[in-house]
Amino acid sequence: NWVRLRVATKLVRYTFVHGALQARTTTTTTVVGGDTVATRISPPRWIALRRVDVRPGSRLQLAFTETLTYSNRGIDPVYPLRFAEYDTNDKDDPIWYGDVVWRPVNRLEVYGTLGIDDLYSLKDLVRPTGDRSNNDLTSKLLYQGGLRYAFPMGTDIAADYVRVDPYFYTHKFVLNSYQQDGLPIASDVGPSGD
Repeated sequence: NWVRLRVATKLVRYTFVHGALQARTTTTTTVVGGDTVATRISPPRWIALRRVDVRPGSRLQLAFTETLTYSNRGIDPVYPLRFAEYDTNDKDDPIWYGDVVWRPVNRLEVYGTLGIDDLYSLKDLVRPTGDRSNNDLTSKLLYQGGLRYAFPMGTDIAADYVRVDPYFYTHKFVLNSYQQDGLPIASDVGPSGD
């Protein structure tokens, strides 16, 4: 189950998605009523996403995306996702992404993404894993960049680099990790991978 809202103008696009994630059934419980029934339950899990995409011209595109996973409660009201985490005492898992796409000349596209999970200091953006301000792998980053060239005959050639810090898509509460039915729904690059 999910809902999506999208508002688009020539300059700005806003997208909001809220959906249910399936968790593995965890326990067998007895529902007592007129007839006693044994059943298995699956805890409620949710993912929310907001994206603001700004296109000041045909050659430049900037975007900010905020995602949040949460579980074991009903749907939260719609307000900035980072504030939702503060309101629940760090029980949720928000991640921020900044994207840029630049087309300096025809047929050439340069792009990049910075993913941020629990950043404690701006200096941590340039510090290696393990040397960040909190030193416990809580500050996790994702770097992705590349370029693509489109030949006139319809063939593209591309080079891409991705670096994902260990445990980027995980959370201290397993139900809030970025997964569906126990399988990751995020980057295919493994922990501490390039």
